[in-house]
Amino acid sequence: MHGNTATRIVGALGQMIRHPRDGARWVVGAARRQSPLELGLPWMSWGAIDYLRATLRPGLRVLEWGGGGSTRFFLVLGCVVTTIESNDYWVDQIRSAAADDGTAARLDIRYVPAETREPAHVARYIAAAAEGGPWDVVVVDGLEESYVSRVDCVKAIGADAVARDGMIVLDDAWRSEYDVVPSLLPRYRRRIFKGLGPARYGVTQTDVYLPLE
Repeated sequence: MHGNTATRIVGALGQMIRHPRDGARWVVGAARRQSPLELGLPWMSWGAIDYLRATLRPGLRVLEWGGGGSTRFFLVLGCVVTTIESNDYWVDQIRSAAADDGTAARLDIRYVPAETREPAHVARYIAAAAEGGPWDVVVVDGLEESYVSRVDCVKAIGADAVARDGMIVLDDAWRSEYDVVPSLLPRYRRRIFKGLGPARYGVTQTDVYLPLE
């Protein structure tokens, strides 16, 4: 067995023992074999999902890099969602799901073909938070490629892009390339939600950045 795979399996088993409710939800989700979009849930840790569900309220303005299950989740909670999506297939899937849920009126999905690697499209993708703010929630969960990264997006979040009491959410925060993010957000305190999540293989981590009091 590959060492990294074994480590992730052991980590997942440990999480199931320490957090049996999350473990049970993870097992049920795995048995159903549904995608986050089908589940209507963000591809995040269960701890982060529970926190967002308890914290967010109808009418909040959400900007997200990368859509899917998170888009349905925020819309169903009553939020007004702007999704920056780089893949036209997912644009259609997200729009269809919102139409089925009756939430399409609160969705603004902006297709930015950054996957073409065209510099102008990549620059527009990175700078997305500057248009339409201030946002109550900014979710950084989009492209991570050689030509564009989530760190690039974090760097582009200006002081006026987030509401005074707004939050920034970074998914897959366990990756070493995101170690620099806390230093990029000195006006925020970080809450770490590490654990199992829907349709995730092994343990993941979602960080929520809240304004300093």
